[in-house]
Amino acid sequence: MRSQRRSTHTEPSLVPLADMLTNTVGIMLFILIFTVLATASASVIREFPLEHESNKKPIDIICAHGKIYPVSLGGLAVSTYLPNGGKDIDVGQLARKVQTEHIDMDGILAQGAFVVMFTPRPDGGEAIGKISDGSTALNDVLAGSDPEKRYFYFFVAPDSIDAFSAARKFVKSRGYEYGWGPSGQDGGAGLVLLGSVQGAFSGHPL
Repeated sequence: MRSQRRSTHTEPSLVPLADMLTNTVGIMLFILIFTVLATASASVIREFPLEHESNKKPIDIICAHGKIYPVSLGGLAVSTYLPNGGKDIDVGQLARKVQTEHIDMDGILAQGAFVVMFTPRPDGGEAIGKISDGSTALNDVLAGSDPEKRYFYFFVAPDSIDAFSAARKFVKSRGYEYGWGPSGQDGGAGLVLLGSVQGAFSGHPL
């Protein structure tokens, strides 16, 4: 008699597939947890200056040397170099250097324009603490100004981000809009007071 051979058939196992899926999910969870822990202390800026056309006039402020320089650059330049509102200008008195408590100024006549360059004094300025507790000299800058007609523009040096943040919060709490732009390490800035491009560069680094 012939013996009958039994055919053997092996069912495929899903165990390796389950192991692979488990390992993949575990790796993804590990990456997610690591990312959350690594960014837990990161600072996220949630407020940005409004960027739109405005008829308001700027109040220019310098942030440098880790401090705020509570001086309206435009007001200081006009009162120093154009005390009569630009009438009866003495050209000989324009191209000169002037030192103040917080800022050194240098009047420059070039190509039919008059430019005032500002350099913040390392021994001047105001500490962040005074801005935070509201005792800042910025109150003097705000005196007589109207948030419906004026806005703040900050020249921000690389070492003064914290000072800018404190000053920004201060003026924003008083209803003022603000803008900002980078300046050099020394916080230098410039304004065009007279010339065919008068006002075109006002509030912007030269």
